[in-house]
Parts: sequence; structure tokens; C-alpha cells
Amino acid sequence: MTSRKTILAANWKMNFLSEEAAQITEAILPDCRDSKRTEVWLAPQTLGIPAVSRVLDGAKNIRLGAQNCHWEKSGAFTGEISAPMLKEFGCTFAIVGHSERRWVFGESALTCATRAIGAVNEGLDVIFCVGETRDDREGGRTIEALREQLKPLFYESGVVEKVEQIIIAYEPVWAIGALTPAEPERIVDTHCEIADMFIKVGIKKVPPILYGGSVSTDNFAKILKLPGVAGSLIGRASWSAEGIRQLLEIAESIS
Repeated sequence: MTSRKTILAANWKMNFLSEEAAQITEAILPDCRDSKRTEVWLAPQTLGIPAVSRVLDGAKNIRLGAQNCHWEKSGAFTGEISAPMLKEFGCTFAIVGHSERRWVFGESALTCATRAIGAVNEGLDVIFCVGETRDDREGGRTIEALREQLKPLFYESGVVEKVEQIIIAYEPVWAIGALTPAEPERIVDTHCEIADMFIKVGIKKVPPILYGGSVSTDNFAKILKLPGVAGSLIGRASWSAEGIRQLLEIAESIS
């Protein structure tokens, strides 16, 4: 990954039919082309990827990715998709370890780390999500929870060599879909703790760290101005062309 522009990553989750996804993408293309300091990363649902890819056709400042990725190239893995399959349609990144994958689908820390390394070994960048639950937060176990989620990643073969392909997204589980994001002080402190975890295992080139969790056009500027925040992984605020345009305008104004 060569870009160090502000990352505006749109996680569309299980929303939009292919035609709808293509329409949103087409509507934001002019704004993305004119962007000077921000990259938009789109992660549509899997069946929407080909339609979005056709619209993008190599467009500047906008990247296409997936919401998950298996570590093997092919095989008997019903319901999964691999990095080579994603790359065939122009994907350059994958989201891995989102809390909905961990908590709804039961993916373990080791599974998420294995997915991440499998993806980077095939040339994809990875947005690797970590975040504490409300119980973790209230019990003072935030840092312990994040360390447990990152620990398998640190010890996967090749992570040091491939660290430039990894982006961390800090998404406190209790803030996703809530009315307000984490407090600014908590975001800054937690991003610093995450960076320190990489340094302590000998990875001196700390990956960019995004914030996710109830990001909106009302709070996006404040979040981006925080030290240590390289961008955001955004859900519902990115589910319309107008929403993405507004977020992009905000990012461009303060980057």
C-alpha cells in the first residue's frame, strides 16, 4: 500500500442490490476524481462487486474491496470467497475481523488473523478490525481485549514483511450503530495503545489506524482532527451518494 491519504472506508454491509451499488458509485466518481488528500474505499456486498468494478474502471482516488476473505486460494469452503477471486474483479483490499464477523458469526481471533495474512500474501491490503465490547469497557478490560484480538496477527508468519498492507480499524463494539461514537480522549488513548502493541513486538512501522463506530457527518471532522487517526471505517453514514460526498468534503477540508 503506497497511499497515506486520509482513508474514507465505506462498509456497505448487507445492503444494496448490484444496480443500487453501481448507481451510488457512479454518483460519487466526479467527487473522488477531484479529491486531493482523501481516498474512498468501497466495500459492497460480494455480489455487488462486479457491478461496482465496471463503474470504477480504474478511477482515481477510489478503491474497491470486500467485506471478508478466505485464507486459501480455493477449496471446499462453502460460502467463502478468496483473494484471487476478488482480485479478478479489481478488488485491492478486504475488511477482516469486523465485530459482526467475530460476534455474530463466531470467528475467533486466530481465524481473523489467518484470513488477514492469507489476503496480504495474495496482494490485498487488509483493514483489520478490533474493538472491545461494552462489558470489556465497563470492566476496564479494553486494552486486554484488543491485545487478545491482535496477538494472533503478530505471530502469523510474514506479518512484519507485509505490515505495509495492513490498516487497523478500531471499532468499539458498543459504539457501532449507537447514537454517539467513543469519547475523543478514549479514541486517542486507544489508538496510542494499539500503536504501542505493534512497537512492543518489534514492528516499528505502525500501520495506519482508522476509527469506526457511529461516525457521522456531524462528528467526522472532530474525529479526523484527533492525533493518530488516519481515517474512518464508516457504516450507515456512507450508505448514500450524498453521505459519501459530505464525508469526502469534510475530509478534504481538514486533511
